[in-house]
Amino acid sequence: MRARWIAAVACCLAGAWAQADEQAQFDFANGLFARGFNAEAAAEYRGYLQQFPDGAHRPEALYRLGESEFVRRYGKRQGFTPEAARAAWNRAADTHAAVLTIV
Repeated sequence: MRARWIAAVACCLAGAWAQADEQAQFDFANGLFARGFNAEAAAEYRGYLQQFPDGAHRPEALYRLGESEFVRRYGKRQGFTPEAARAAWNRAADTHAAVLTIV
């Protein structure tokens, strides 16, 4: 009986640890993203998605991965700044969301 109770507690703690680890990795990626470290944020979002393919933050991680990669690729091109690239990404995302809402 005692062994079953210990096993049950261990399973609960393992699940809580995994959730804390998932949240910590997502928060770290968001911190990089917020500070404009787009290449590093993209790598962390990729790692999050590989480690937690069904994670609670999967939709936002996918979105932020795309945004980070877009800003990284286009933010230094002639006629673009990182801010302009981020604004272009957000306009495209807003337009896509509006079309989905209408349809």
